[in-house]
Amino acid sequence: FGASVNKSVKIGADEESGGATSVNGSISVGINAVVTGGLRTVNGSIRVDSGAEIENAETVNGRLRMAEGVSADNLTTVNGSVMIGENAEIRGNISAVNGSITVGDNAVVTGGLTTVNGKIIVDSGASIERAKTVNGGLRLSDNVKAEDLTTVNGSMTVGENSSIDGEITGVNGRIELARGVTVSQGISTVNGRIDLTNVEVGGNIETVNGDIELAEGSVVMGDIVVEKPDGWNWGKEKSRKPRIVIGPGSRVEGMIELE
Repeated sequence: FGASVNKSVKIGADEESGGATSVNGSISVGINAVVTGGLRTVNGSIRVDSGAEIENAETVNGRLRMAEGVSADNLTTVNGSVMIGENAEIRGNISAVNGSITVGDNAVVTGGLTTVNGKIIVDSGASIERAKTVNGGLRLSDNVKAEDLTTVNGSMTVGENSSIDGEITGVNGRIELARGVTVSQGISTVNGRIDLTNVEVGGNIETVNGDIELAEGSVVMGDIVVEKPDGWNWGKEKSRKPRIVIGPGSRVEGMIELE
């Protein structure tokens, strides 16, 4: 087990280690190394090279980089970004506060992705559970599998033939789903536009002030609900009325409710 103050720790290629800690230094793990304990630092980055196996990795002020084919458990940082390489396997949660999260092609994350101030990007063929950000967008490429998607101040885009086995929730930002996307539950927003192209939604679509467009054979199995604003207009002007467009071949199996 390696521990240091004011210097970096390096675990070499093909080595076995019980873990490493540092206070003001980075930690690096070489190709195909095996680490059976945690990696922890305060002011420094953590880098794990291709094919290595680790458990948890945690830093406060620094980036986390997992290369191609890395196997890891939970990954946590406060002030820094997290990048997961292609074909990596993360058997837990990935969390940041001030930083973006990127998941590479065909990677598998069996936990959630969470950040406060940063975007989340999931590349083609990857599989994740939940993805949530407060101030940042969500971008999923083609053929991604995910569960619930949530953002407050940011847009969401989902690429072709992706599958969302849950719901999509936004507040201020556009939601755009490409051809062949399926959503098992519903989609909801307050002030963002919703654009669906040849998409199937298993539940309701709900909005307050956002436009909705269903194009190229999109299907909503539930209702479209336009909710009444909750009074934040202060009486100065009338609320904007959302525009609903149901294009050729598209349909709503339930009701269209205007509250």
